[in-house]
Amino acid sequence: MGFNEPDNAACANVQPGPAAVAWPGIVANARATMPGIKLASPAVMNLGSSWWLQQFFGAICPGGLARCSVAPDYLAVHIYTLDSGDFIGQLQEWNRQFPTLPIIVNEFACTTFGGAIPSQAQVNQFMNDVTTFMDDTPWVVKYAWFGAAANSFDLHGVAEANRLVDQSGTITAL
Repeated sequence: MGFNEPDNAACANVQPGPAAVAWPGIVANARATMPGIKLASPAVMNLGSSWWLQQFFGAICPGGLARCSVAPDYLAVHIYTLDSGDFIGQLQEWNRQFPTLPIIVNEFACTTFGGAIPSQAQVNQFMNDVTTFMDDTPWVVKYAWFGAAANSFDLHGVAEANRLVDQSGTITAL
């Protein structure tokens, strides 16, 4: 997987140009170490940062992704929202912008990072709605709920109702 939230100062915090310069070396090293490995793109914070990926892909594959030797095999995305319709709309837009790349949603949860706090019932319904959509959508190939943290600090602002384990490490009903 590529850079984690390169558009976020608290994470990778790298501009598309320098990331694109580093990418061929990352790809070469990964393929030399693990022949046949499949690579995922850097995962930006949200759909509002698609500009980052547009610039990155333009720099690593100026002729387009289809014939590019260093193109990723998957588009990795993060989606955080309270609304399952918004979540699905964002996924559809990612697919519209990058139709040749199957999608891995490697972080998602029902949260706003400081806005409204969802109830457990809202989180449960959200999870059901969006996982059903992803399971039924062939261009979404993998997904991972963000919330497998026993320590609240490790949730990084994601609403507590999204926990997959409680503070003792016991699996929650979610």
